[in-house]
Amino acid sequence: MAHLFEAGHIGGMTLRNRMIKSATFESMSGPNGECTEELRAYHRRIAGGGVAMVIAAYIGVHPSGVAYANQSRLDRDELIPGFRELTRQVHDQGALVAAQLNHAGRVADESLIGHPPLGPSPVPDKLLRTRPREMTEEEIETVLDAYAAAAVRAVEAGFDAVQLHCAHGYLISQFLSPATNQRKDRWGGTLENRQRFALEAVRRTRRAVGPAYPLLVKLNFEDFIRNGFTTSEAVDTARKMVREGVDAIEVSGGFTESVFYIARGGIPIERILEGLSLPKRMALGTLLRAMEGRVRLEEGYNLEGARAIKAAVHVPVISVGGFRSREVMERVLQQGEADFISIARPLIREADLPDKFRRGESEKATCVSCNLCLTEMGRGNPVRCYYTG
Repeated sequence: MAHLFEAGHIGGMTLRNRMIKSATFESMSGPNGECTEELRAYHRRIAGGGVAMVIAAYIGVHPSGVAYANQSRLDRDELIPGFRELTRQVHDQGALVAAQLNHAGRVADESLIGHPPLGPSPVPDKLLRTRPREMTEEEIETVLDAYAAAAVRAVEAGFDAVQLHCAHGYLISQFLSPATNQRKDRWGGTLENRQRFALEAVRRTRRAVGPAYPLLVKLNFEDFIRNGFTTSEAVDTARKMVREGVDAIEVSGGFTESVFYIARGGIPIERILEGLSLPKRMALGTLLRAMEGRVRLEEGYNLEGARAIKAAVHVPVISVGGFRSREVMERVLQQGEADFISIARPLIREADLPDKFRRGESEKATCVSCNLCLTEMGRGNPVRCYYTG
């Protein structure tokens, strides 16, 4: 079985070890989605710490899917050169780099996109208080083509792979979930219909980048919301995605309305609520406090889903979710529960954690999972470790 510092393969890529920097929104791009020197320096630092591949996060594929003012985008050709410099700098550190492509769907920011956010159905988001408009057939086709076009730009920018974000309550995840997809046409209802948007995004992207270019997806195994996407549905979806040409699956869980199931640990409620109006504070505070009592932090908290999907597909499975110690990562790999381990918060705090593990200088990350990094990112501040304890 694999070991943490054994080389691995995804599609035609050779990764120098089994540790991947999972995509986490950086909040470092320019106001029009352009790659900045700050963003390049962030990924350069992590790549230089010994990780095998970094995944640049939350890259918008279409103007209607923008959620943050400082979000990366590849929806226009003029953005390619800045990202080409990012990929060059990551490669100079000996790591590979993938582009995570995404459309925010119902959680896009209306003030940025200029119209109400789009979604499979007009189901509001209880946490972020957004109210989407149901997408028309023409809008669905436009956005599907935008995924493929953004993937082509990623290839031109020198990315080694693309990852379609099919998790965490963003647009593809919204189509998959019965909680947010209540359509009565060919895009909703049955599991087969709810899968159609995701599979078509995979199909068009694969066609656009060619048969050999590495194509990954990030997929929920559970939404952790009422009437959400389930493990059995995820297994079926994963099988079909692989048949359409997916080379690896990163298995995660959680939705926007169950956000701290995605990143378990501390919930800095007061900091999250700071500056909000009283009605928003009351509604959001109630949801967060209810979540606080249910979220359990343990290393490998999405392994149940990784195991189920790994048993069903023949491509590498990447497990993300609370990994902190070398011992646990090694055990997961050696037992064949996953083929790669992806982490984010530990590398935000300690970019050189992989090298520390490799040299025997550390056995466990110093990250305490306080989630201040994600809270500040959500407030528009650059992602970094804000822990001062």
